Amino acid sequence: MGFAFRTLYEFALPNDATDEILFGPLAKFVRGRDSATINTFFVGQVGYHVEIEGLELKVNWQLKRELNERWSIGLEGFSEIEDLGHAGSFDEQQHRLGPVAYYELPHTEGRPEWKAAGGVLFGLSDATSDFTYKFDLEVEF
Repeated sequence: MGFAFRTLYEFALPNDATDEILFGPLAKFVRGRDSATINTFFVGQVGYHVEIEGLELKVNWQLKRELNERWSIGLEGFSEIEDLGHAGSFDEQQHRLGPVAYYELPHTEGRPEWKAAGGVLFGLSDATSDFTYKFDLEVEF
């Protein structure tokens, strides 16, 4: 089991743009070949020219099952509420859910480790596109 809290401050380069602060908890639970991960964070704008009031909430989660050393399958969900103070209905928020396959390429000691993931996420609300194709490529040095 793991738990962390992340904070990130993003400085805007143009003078008239606003800075952003991102913060929130991350948690992962692993039991045998199964794992559950949640990444929840809040995004707020700060600075002299703040155009959006309130906090934005983003929640990403993953349920994953290892099939063997190379392959895993999972279910991922992504949600976004642009202003918690005025969240609106479920259909006004963005929500996606779908299956994902994961593959770890063979790894040699002293060389980068490569991982890939791909899947299709389905929109669950009117504000979300019907389909989103996901493809991630990760390199670890």
